[in-house]
Amino acid sequence: MALELTQLNAATEDLWNNTDPIDIKFTDNVLLWMLLKQSSKENFDDYFVKASETVDGGKKIRVPLEYDEANSGDYGQNTVITQAKKDIINAARFGWGGVFASNGLGLDDQVQNSGDRAMVALADQYIQNVLKTAWKKLASQVMTNSDTYGVDALIDDLFNTTTSTAYGSIAEDDMALWAANVYDTADVIDFECLQLLWRTPAIGQHRGKRPNLGITTEALKDAYERSLQTQQRFSDQKMVEAGFDNILHKGAPICADDNMSASRFMALNTNFLKLKAHKKYNFTKPKWVAKEESGQPDKININTRWVGQLVCSHRKAHIYANNLSES
Repeated sequence: MALELTQLNAATEDLWNNTDPIDIKFTDNVLLWMLLKQSSKENFDDYFVKASETVDGGKKIRVPLEYDEANSGDYGQNTVITQAKKDIINAARFGWGGVFASNGLGLDDQVQNSGDRAMVALADQYIQNVLKTAWKKLASQVMTNSDTYGVDALIDDLFNTTTSTAYGSIAEDDMALWAANVYDTADVIDFECLQLLWRTPAIGQHRGKRPNLGITTEALKDAYERSLQTQQRFSDQKMVEAGFDNILHKGAPICADDNMSASRFMALNTNFLKLKAHKKYNFTKPKWVAKEESGQPDKININTRWVGQLVCSHRKAHIYANNLSES
């Protein structure tokens, strides 16, 4: 049994290494696709998060923040320049979150699916399924999450308006600029509505300081598209080619996500969002392991683990609307 398991590992690990990463990693979640596409540009490798975005360890992931400006004022012949020190640097600190996915094969699976070729095909399918399951779980956690060990979620954490509740170890009560933007007024999704949402995260007029991704339900995305004239309807073609239908607003794609509930819309600036991973738990390579120690040598199991965090370096750069309608 040990020799066959070694052969199975050798064959399935080779198949795993040669699997097209886009099929496993990015399907059905536009935010994670955009974050990772942005991180690794056009060069995808075996990492779900690129090497420069992995973290060695520590109690929390530290994100430096420049939250204030230097002294300034009018200057003339009799001006005395202020010499007082002003603190301008602080740091958000994000704890670790994680996901896992696992599966197993038993004696009947191995007996009925006999032969090296048949076994490898089944094992490879299980590997791909485990990876996709873990990815789906992470995509769900990023949106909303109440799990003890899950990542900080956009809706529950980034957009939490309780001023005494810390996000990234900083509460709005302690740093006024670290405030969540939430638009809870009942409104119809149309061009005027999105104009309001795009100018509310007021951190600058440069295009890079405005939202570059809208996420909502399919119904609201379609309603926004219907509100535009035919000649105003454009899409980001690279995202379309990756499988994400979208409609552009001020150059930013508006996409649907199955993890979004009715009436909800997010305008995010991914320049200020990063998906960090622990370098040892960046979707660990699945390996088949026999349960010989438990007295079940013909049961083999597989798992993958990911530990990291979705971190934010500018909380006001994003906005969340929770009361939009189609008409």
